Amino acid sequence: MKKRTIQVAMSAILGIMLALVFTFREMIPELGRGPGSPETASALLPAPYPAPPLALVDPQGRRLELQALRGTLVAVFFGYTHCPDVCPLTLQRLGRLQEAWGSDRPELSVVFVSVDPERDTPDRLRTFVESLPGHVLALTAPEDEVRQQAAAWGVMVRERHEEGLPMGEYLVDHTARTFLLDLDGRVIATLPPMPSPGEVDRTVAEVLETLR
Repeated sequence: MKKRTIQVAMSAILGIMLALVFTFREMIPELGRGPGSPETASALLPAPYPAPPLALVDPQGRRLELQALRGTLVAVFFGYTHCPDVCPLTLQRLGRLQEAWGSDRPELSVVFVSVDPERDTPDRLRTFVESLPGHVLALTAPEDEVRQQAAAWGVMVRERHEEGLPMGEYLVDHTARTFLLDLDGRVIATLPPMPSPGEVDRTVAEVLETLR
C-alpha cells in the first residue's frame, strides 16, 4: 500500500513538472529548441521516460489502454473538437503523416484524447475523426478521469468563457504538444502545436533512427 502511494505521488509530481515545462515552452516557443531554426533543431528528449498510464473509452464504448499499442509508434494529442484551429490542424497533419506512412516502417497509431467530454459526445467524436485523414483513435471519459490522466502527462486544461461566444459555448486552454512514443511505450519526442510538415518529417526521421 505504501509503495503504491509513493508511485501515485511521484506520478503527480512528474505531471506537474511536465505541465510547467511544456506550458513555459509554448509561451516562449524558442526555448528548448537548441541552436538553429525550428526546422533544424532536434525534438528528441534527452532522457525518454515511460509514458504515464492512459485508459479511456472510444466512441463505441470500448475501453482502450495505451499499453495495448505497445510495439507501434504512437502519437498522443490532447485537445477538443470545438477547438477553432490548433486541434484540427494538428490532427490533420498527424493523419496525413499516417496516410503517407510506408509499409517498411513500424505501425503508427494516432491517439486523440478529448479533454472536453461534456460536449465531445461519442457521436460528435466519431463524426470528428471520420473527417480527418488517416485513422485517428478518439478517446475520452468523465471529466474528472480525463483531467486526472491528462495531468499525469503534464497537460494543463482550463475552460475559458468569453463575451461574444454563443450561449453555452466556451474555449478550452490546454497544453497542445503531441507526445511521440517509441515501440516500448516511452515518450521519446514531442511536437509543438500545429507542427509544420518539416518539423513532423524531421522528428519522425530522428525517432526512426533511434530504432535502428
